[in-house]
Amino acid sequence: MLDVDVLYYLLQSSLKVDYYGLYDDLNRNAAFESLANIILTGPFNASFNDLKIKLIDKVQQLVFIGKDSTSPSIAEGLPYQHFGKRKKAIFFKEKSMTLNTSLDFVMPRTEASSDQIIRCVQAVQCQLSAFIYPYGSTQHIISKHPQRPLPSSLQRTLFENLKLAIQKHPANYFVIERLNAVPLMIESMEHYDTNIQNGIMDVLVYIMWDLNFVPLKELAVTSLHLQTTASGKVIALLCRRIQQLLQMSPKFLIVVRDTGLINVISLMLSNISDKLQKTAASETEDGQIQEPFVAQAIENFDTIVDCLVEMTKDPANAAVFRKA
Repeated sequence: MLDVDVLYYLLQSSLKVDYYGLYDDLNRNAAFESLANIILTGPFNASFNDLKIKLIDKVQQLVFIGKDSTSPSIAEGLPYQHFGKRKKAIFFKEKSMTLNTSLDFVMPRTEASSDQIIRCVQAVQCQLSAFIYPYGSTQHIISKHPQRPLPSSLQRTLFENLKLAIQKHPANYFVIERLNAVPLMIESMEHYDTNIQNGIMDVLVYIMWDLNFVPLKELAVTSLHLQTTASGKVIALLCRRIQQLLQMSPKFLIVVRDTGLINVISLMLSNISDKLQKTAASETEDGQIQEPFVAQAIENFDTIVDCLVEMTKDPANAAVFRKA
């Protein structure tokens, strides 16, 4: 840990005098990739886990120092605009809940002196790669690691650091947008405990409510968990969180329609019905064997219906559901 403390001090001191040689050397020599691989390397007993948690927290300190060269970006062009076809963009303010007819979305500004803005994207990538391994598409991970997840204590530490980094400043989500951090976390969320799953959804709500931005990639990945090819493990959680999001503001009724979430729910229910009919027709003496997704959907059917009812409170949404 002392080595990382020294590294942090040297980096901070050199950057204060506009010397970037050490920072560039770290990237050229794959220092952050090495740190990710150290986190993933066993053993994983209690004492080693405690040391690795300290290492992860040291890496987190490096997130907010570095070159001021990464600008917020939106990879796919202009953002989705709430009520884009209307003359005025209407949304609710978080505190007063009063209508506002100002611009719908404004890219957050980055202040050069702010110590809350992500300056070292590589330190974020290091933690992201370790967190989603072996579930997601990882970078900087050597192949010799066993295909097994980290202990839950390390997973929680990595996730809380990533969440904190994203939410520490409104610009941070856009600074690391090119890493696809949030889509990758959503993609692998079924493998984590309920607290992390809800934490991932908290990040999505933060983007949509606090930043007033509709993240199309994140919502597209979310919809994959609602298709019958998925495991179905997070159906109930996703439906509850979508329902809660819809209750926060009527603008999200348009979002679930324009991003196709209503169509996804409709297709899911249709596919479940078809699969149940086929299962009933082919029932054997051993009893009815249901696919995992279907079993999860039946168990949480009331939650799915509650979400659908919330979605279709808007007449236009109800019409889309009937036609889907």
